[in-house]
Amino acid sequence: TFIIRDPVSRIQSYYFQSQKKNKIKHDNNRSHDITKPYMIAADKYNINDFIKYLYDERPFIVSNPNCVCLSGTNDFLTAKKIIDSEFFLAAPIEKLDQFLELILIKLFPKKKIKFQKYNIGINNNEKIVISEKLIEKIKLTNKADIDLKGHIELEFNNILNDQTQYL
Repeated sequence: TFIIRDPVSRIQSYYFQSQKKNKIKHDNNRSHDITKPYMIAADKYNINDFIKYLYDERPFIVSNPNCVCLSGTNDFLTAKKIIDSEFFLAAPIEKLDQFLELILIKLFPKKKIKFQKYNIGINNNEKIVISEKLIEKIKLTNKADIDLKGHIELEFNNILNDQTQYL
């Protein structure tokens, strides 16, 4: 199974998740834990400077990480082939609830199981916005991941439409 997210919200999530982990570590007096460089940068920089840092120092985090993780390349077609042939189910994160329901139907067709939901993310209370210039850069440098997400959305919606009688 595979869940995919659009590159802009994924990078924003890295920022907030790093800040959250740093706060938890600080609050629990766990300074001896290893802190990754991008986590330090999340505390040091605002979101735009954090993204610039990632492009300068950790480009593998911000340039098609889904395609690279799946195929070892930045090639959409290679990643698509792997998704289509080797994954049981893939979905966009926006359809997570339906994804979980389909998994349950496939794995436990006779049981009516419901997931208890927990929101473990950190909210963007300040409505921090990534600059338009950086959003364009993210889109340009993540074309393969954007295409992969589009393919997964289309395929998942087809599967979902075929299974709606069970949901």
